[in-house]
Amino acid sequence: INYLIEKVAEIGVEKIIPIETDFSERISLKIDRLKKIIIEAVEQSNSLIIPELVDTVNLKTTLSNWDNDRIIILCDEKHKFGKNLNFSKEKKIAIFIGPVGGWSDDERKIFERKNHIKLSLGENILKADTAAILALSKVRELLS
Repeated sequence: INYLIEKVAEIGVEKIIPIETDFSERISLKIDRLKKIIIEAVEQSNSLIIPELVDTVNLKTTLSNWDNDRIIILCDEKHKFGKNLNFSKEKKIAIFIGPVGGWSDDERKIFERKNHIKLSLGENILKADTAAILALSKVRELLS
């Protein structure tokens, strides 16, 4: 998680929300330590954006209160998606990276009821930090 936080802060995300899913590992995050990593990464990358890091939240709770104007980009290894992402560059987006065990069927059903776009990260099963970097780079490429 330290590496993931460092790299996404360098890339320039605005908010990091650790989510608890049906298959996620139950770990206790050291928020103060992670915030220090964020500051160091932002300073090193000469960025102007300090990402907000919030406490872990439950996925179902998060999606039940979701702002439907924010597009969800759903990374899911179970499906083979097209390479085209079509959305307005003015829209706010959120990228959801699944846990090691993947998304549960119940979670996939919840996503289906939301404004979302599916994004393929390829054939390989990726660790969370690799998946986050790849997803951010794909989305950033589309936004530039």
